[in-house]
Amino acid sequence: MKQEEINIHEDWAADLRNSDEAAFDKIYAHFYQRLFAMARRFVSDPADAEDMVAESFIRLWKEREHQKDWSAISIFLHVNVKHRCFDWLRHQRQRTKHQDRLVQLLESNADDLETNLVRLELFRLINEAIDRLPGEKMKEILLMTYRDGLKPSEIAQQLHISVQTVKNQRVKAVKLLREAFAHQPPLLALLALLEWTS
Repeated sequence: MKQEEINIHEDWAADLRNSDEAAFDKIYAHFYQRLFAMARRFVSDPADAEDMVAESFIRLWKEREHQKDWSAISIFLHVNVKHRCFDWLRHQRQRTKHQDRLVQLLESNADDLETNLVRLELFRLINEAIDRLPGEKMKEILLMTYRDGLKPSEIAQQLHISVQTVKNQRVKAVKLLREAFAHQPPLLALLALLEWTS
């Protein structure tokens, strides 16, 4: 890299620290394609890869004052995208595991199609009950627990809250669901089978 180009990049880094949006746009244009190509090595869906790169640039802007030079910016972006890719891969595996668990539940002791349809209807009713829970955070925590298979520590990290808050919200949510299903034994049984506490 020529010294002139190095100086230009360091100027961009300095301008970024001073919240210069034009400098941010130049940095975005400089790194975008290589970051997208890196994300695509891990992520099958181009749209997901684009989102990861975009979120990494948003993070860069939020932490712009801490980027001491051009090298720091490059490392920050590459590491951030890579971590997002690893998170995506881990969540895909967890989602597959959850789907397999549901399939096993539907197939176990299924004598005929009607039995499976009844169980699917029970799942639908549970999902509707979750939608009626008070507070978006409570619903989000419960879905991340049973749908995505995430542990309290992982949920806390993603939502930027404490692990204890996650556990408290989950306990409240399950209690509300049990109260809602008090007179519906099949739903109570299915709620237990979902293994809410991961």
